[in-house]
Order: sequence, then structure tokens, then C-alpha cells
Amino acid sequence: MKKILTISIAAYNVEKFIHQTLDSLSIPEVMDQLEVIIENDGSKDSTASIVQDYVDKYPQTFRLINKPNGGYGSTVNRSMTEATGKYFKLLDGDDWVDPKGLQHLVELLENCDSDWVMSRRFDAVEGQPLKEHIPTWAKYEGQTLRMKEYEGNFYPGIWHTTVKTELLQKLHFQLPEHTLYTDQLFIAYMMPYVDTITCDATPVYCYRQGRDEQSVSKASMIRNYKDELKVLHLLVDYYHDCPAITDENRKPVLSRFKYYYKYGMASLLLVPKSTGMYKNIREIEQKAKFLTPDLYKISTEGDIRIRLMHWTGGRAYWLVKGK
Repeated sequence: MKKILTISIAAYNVEKFIHQTLDSLSIPEVMDQLEVIIENDGSKDSTASIVQDYVDKYPQTFRLINKPNGGYGSTVNRSMTEATGKYFKLLDGDDWVDPKGLQHLVELLENCDSDWVMSRRFDAVEGQPLKEHIPTWAKYEGQTLRMKEYEGNFYPGIWHTTVKTELLQKLHFQLPEHTLYTDQLFIAYMMPYVDTITCDATPVYCYRQGRDEQSVSKASMIRNYKDELKVLHLLVDYYHDCPAITDENRKPVLSRFKYYYKYGMASLLLVPKSTGMYKNIREIEQKAKFLTPDLYKISTEGDIRIRLMHWTGGRAYWLVKGK
């Protein structure tokens, strides 16, 4: 049977969570239509052996790839190349899917031809009920539209995203290895090439929050600020260079890039102030102002800190605080 959906799981030292992740995918109604590629990214715990048990039990669905540690980007690069499903979805090894939502998604994808299918997600905090996240595109749910028709802020993440595998393999982009926050690049790199979008109201992805080890924790953002700075430079370069960003699709694309730029700047402002950080921030700000003036201008929306730095040529860096 032809696979409808490839799910790529980046797994690094997730022995505490991977059972829940894979159990959520072990749904008899859709397993024959799923291809689940688990990329064991050089784990030092029992992640690989746990995954192997699922591969042995459900070889038609689960596949384990053991590889040296290369970071999140390396797992996505590999699985995009090897995916055989009609559609492609990313899932972190410490997250899971809602089984009913997954079954609904697979049924939707069978007869879908959109480049991008967007679903709601659940936010999961330990000890609390799942909370349904209301997306910025809620007014379009139940509809299929063209990217150029989208109005308003457009903030989809990997949690919401299912994309046509053929599109990804045709673009054949590569995410940087040993770099955090490359999920931003995954969305940014493919988004300008998307023509049609289907927006669905059923939550699928369950996003675990509150772990200190997560890359989005405050401590991690401070510790790994160089990765965020690298991603910011790549985002600005791509927005400037990408031939697929046109007057027709610029509005939603710019909206997404604006959010990533503001998020990156907020992360950098968490780092203890220093002359070196001041130079780093000044460099990316001047680059954005020169190469992508529309992105530079719109990035001040809703953030007085960035606005102050723009007004003062960066000198307000010494006064503003991160969150």
C-alpha cells in the first residue's frame, strides 16, 4: 500500500518519552498508511533499543536510522531525502500526536492535493489537561486557498505543518547541522514555494512544554545564542535572495519572517550585555536594514525594544531588557 504520510522523528536521548511518541502512532486504522522514520541522532541512552522494539513489532510502519550526532537539521535532511509518503510531517522525539487527530489527518490527506496542510495543535504541560492552541489562521479553517490570498498574520510552526513530500524533494534544501532553531528554516525555506494551503481545525500535534532541556527554554536560548544568531543571518539572506518571494506572496511570507526575526532578537536580548553582543546585534540589524528593508521596518511591530534600537541606531541595546 502506498504510504500517505511520512513522519520524521528526531530522537536524541529521549528514552523517557519515546514510548509515548511511538504509542501515539501505533493506530491500527492508519498504520499501513504511515511511514515513520525515527532518526536516532547518536543517543547515549536506550532510545535506539526502545525504537527497535517497535520496528520489530511493526516493520511495515516504523523504521530506525542510527546515525552519528549531527543535530536536528541533519535528521530532517536525511528523512526528507528518504521519505516515500505523499505528505511529510516532523515530530520531535519528546512530543506525540493525538491518535484521533492523526486518523483524521490521514483521511484528509488521502484526497488532498494542497502543497501545505495546516492543523491545530495541543499544548501539553505536565500535570495539566491538554490545551488546544488557537492559530492565527482560524478564520480559514475548513478552506483551501492560495498563499497569495492569505490575509493577516501568518505564524505556522512545525507543529501545525504537513507538507507535500514532492515539493520538499524538488527543492532539496539542506538545513545546517549542529545548529538549534533550524525548524524556523524548514518553514522559511519551503514557504515561498507553496501555492495552495488547506487549513484544518482538528488538533494533531501534542507539543510538550516546560522542560528545562528544551531549546526554547530561557537557559537554552542564552546558552545557544550563537545558533539563533546564525539562523537570523540565514533568514535575512534567504529573504533577500529567494526568487520565489514575489509581490503576490510577499505579505504572508513577510509576516512569518517578521515573527522569526522578532523571536530571534528577543532571544539575543536575553544574553547578558557585553560589547561583543552589542556588535553581534548591530551587525544583524544593519544587514537586515540594507538587504531587507521591509523586514527591518516591519520587525518593530509590537516590540518597543526593537523600535528603540532602530530609532537610536542600536545604542538603546544598553537600556532594553530581554524577557
